[in-house]
Amino acid sequence: MTLLFTVILGASAIAQEGLSLEQAIQRGLENNFDIRLARKDMAIAANNATPGNAGMLPVVDLRGGANGAVIDTRQEFITGQSQEVSNASTFTYQGGAYLGWRIFDGFAMFASLDRLQELRSMGEMQMQLAVLNILTDIQSLYARMVQLQAQQLVYEEALALTEERLRIARLRLDVGSGSRLEVLQAQVDYNADRNALLSQLDALGQTRIALNEALMERPDRMWIATDTITLLAMPDFTQLRNALNSQNPELRLAKARHEVVRHQEREIKAMRLPTVDIGTSYRYTKFRSEAGFLLSNRANGIYYELTASIPLYMGRNVQRQINNARLESEKTALEQEALAYRLEGRLTGLYARYQAQVEMMEMEQENLGVARENLDVALDSYEMGNISAIELRETQQNFIMAQNRLLNAQYQAKLAEIELFTLTGDLAR
Repeated sequence: MTLLFTVILGASAIAQEGLSLEQAIQRGLENNFDIRLARKDMAIAANNATPGNAGMLPVVDLRGGANGAVIDTRQEFITGQSQEVSNASTFTYQGGAYLGWRIFDGFAMFASLDRLQELRSMGEMQMQLAVLNILTDIQSLYARMVQLQAQQLVYEEALALTEERLRIARLRLDVGSGSRLEVLQAQVDYNADRNALLSQLDALGQTRIALNEALMERPDRMWIATDTITLLAMPDFTQLRNALNSQNPELRLAKARHEVVRHQEREIKAMRLPTVDIGTSYRYTKFRSEAGFLLSNRANGIYYELTASIPLYMGRNVQRQINNARLESEKTALEQEALAYRLEGRLTGLYARYQAQVEMMEMEQENLGVARENLDVALDSYEMGNISAIELRETQQNFIMAQNRLLNAQYQAKLAEIELFTLTGDLAR
């Protein structure tokens, strides 16, 4: 059974590739679909933020056409003469270039350009948010892998110790100084430790699959984390709060949405003001007919026009749209304020959790040293027969729990750190 279990552990390590956190981040940023989609949306928003799309530039057309007819005509003149023509053909050809330009629209075009530029900025923010989200996922999953790999060593060490205890118990039974009960208890503890290790390996495998999903890799690709959990320098709470208010991507997006609504309100208000258009064109027209007073005619030249329009009444629709835009602006302002309030509360809670976990790390580091010393003493005492197997098992369990508490405190502190830097938009530091 021990040989079979060793084979299983060995098989789980076959073809594992080393993966650093930097490599994981690079793979995720290159492959992640959300980032690639956000990049496309950002490019579209950038393409739309142009003066031409806002209506600021003139429009130039080349126009041409022809039409004809075959008709029967009968004409009587005041001189008493008459003319009758059957199947008479008429043809008209025309062509030219036209330039039209709205030079004033109540400043709506300027509001439109501001709105489009704000949407372009929102596209960049969405891209940053997508990057921040994948960085959060990758760093959190990587930290979980580091924790589980360290726990794997803990459980492997515990299993090795229990296996040695089982060997000693069987040896004592063989020489007549032990009991069958001691062997059975050692076997039960060995099976429990083996199951704990198998459960831990399953958790590690599930985390590896989740990391592969974030990296857009095959689910069965085998990684082994090569980095350790290291906490970065943490700014004080005031600095974090200032960074939250200025850099948080969700808050920046909320502010941008509010600005977009304000520019839309300006566009709607411009509908109350006059519009002025100018236009010029060069036209060529040729007419030919087989009947009538005018057998042919040709004209060409430059034409120009200036038109102004003043809206007087539009069924109160403009006022309705203005009222709705004002309400929408108030709504987005409230949403921005509520989001800022929630984010600051989340920041406060995370900062408190981070400080608590760091303090627990320091305490558990000290506890681990004591637990290890106790285990070493217990092992020596057990080999000399001074303590029972139950006492050794209790000491061993205390040591395992101390290791796991330290690893969990490190992991929880790292998660809190990742979330804090996510909130402040500074996760790539």
